[in-house]
Amino acid sequence: MVTVAASGPAAGLYAVRDGVPARQVSRVLMPFWRDHQGWGGPYPPWFLDWLGIEREAAMLRTWEPMLIPGLLQAEGYVRAIFASWRQDSPETIEAKTAARLDRQQIFSREDPPVLWVLIDELVLVRRVGDAKAMTAQLAHLAEMATRPHTWTPGFRASP
Repeated sequence: MVTVAASGPAAGLYAVRDGVPARQVSRVLMPFWRDHQGWGGPYPPWFLDWLGIEREAAMLRTWEPMLIPGLLQAEGYVRAIFASWRQDSPETIEAKTAARLDRQQIFSREDPPVLWVLIDELVLVRRVGDAKAMTAQLAHLAEMATRPHTWTPGFRASP
């Protein structure tokens, strides 16, 4: 079951750790939490710089322990992730889905980046969306694996 937090962490959640008083930790973490609760466009503000880097990169490396990396997600998988947040309208979910899929255009350029992906093997069996979405996602991964520029040096699933 997926749940969505409606409020920030409790004020007393943070205890003194390594000599750092809870109020100092809260002063850092609470604004971060507040600033990442929805945003005005298809991408969170902190991600905008990464988009430019991603478009220009010759090589991208990623490790994903929980989900298929965004650059490799199929449409139904993406939509299921955004719908699970239960805070966005259907129109916003569609805009975010389209934006995530649009990022995959980097693999269609003349000289696509090399993509090195390490995922936890459970990512391949962790259900996101319905069976149709997962079947399409695994088929999409198999199709992407046939693209030598995209997959050299490789895709690894780690136990």
